[in-house]
Amino acid sequence: MCLYKLEDVKRLGSSMSFPAQDHALHTLLLVLEASGSIEIGTRQIMSLQDRQFFVIEPKTSVRLKLASEQEHRAEYYYIRFKVIQESEQGHFTPAVIEDPGEQFMANDPFLIDRLREMESHVRSHNRWSRMKANIIFQEALLLLFQGASSKRQLDISQAIAKTLDYMEQYYADSINREKLAALAGVSSDYYTRAFKKIVGKSPMEYLSEIRINRAKQLIPSGDSMRSIAQSVGFSDEFYFSRKFKAMTGRSPVTYLKTLR
Repeated sequence: MCLYKLEDVKRLGSSMSFPAQDHALHTLLLVLEASGSIEIGTRQIMSLQDRQFFVIEPKTSVRLKLASEQEHRAEYYYIRFKVIQESEQGHFTPAVIEDPGEQFMANDPFLIDRLREMESHVRSHNRWSRMKANIIFQEALLLLFQGASSKRQLDISQAIAKTLDYMEQYYADSINREKLAALAGVSSDYYTRAFKKIVGKSPMEYLSEIRINRAKQLIPSGDSMRSIAQSVGFSDEFYFSRKFKAMTGRSPVTYLKTLR
């Protein structure tokens, strides 16, 4: 049986240099948002992705190279910890975790909250706070490895399908990119890129199409344009009119006259 003892945790951005590896400690690298490449020992992964994580053995070199567009947006956790195991004689000796390979965090907002709480406790000089940080670390390991998936494309496809259903049902509500990304369990930038790749347009373009198509059904009812705009999710009737014309080539009033 192995025991895990948290030593340090840092939340880093692109402006911060990657810490030097400790020869006695494992490293858990959790990528919340970043793109670029990472080299771990002799293994190089060219496409660094959001919500990816790596377990790095002691004495293993790490080189992280972020893509230029990530200059102000990269965010990742660097967690160092000790692993020991009990021998047959009852003594505890250093142990090494087997590299699980390329893994991804499950869509679990609770995990991110626990990481932030752990970081807060580990900074404290209070021994009970440090103990609390280590308990949270054990919970985070369970969440990571129980929910990990190497089938990222399947996960994000399912997550985007969930947001498509949400937009179809709640198009009249206040919806933005950040809300949809949170529903999918990924960063807003990654969500937008994946959505465009799968659907062929941006999330907000897709939402606007739903709203305008619904407005087309309501315009013949004789309700005011303000009422129709609000009922399909536009708070401003003038913006609704501009958006309607941009997508259909006609203003709502012209569209109504055409129907008549």
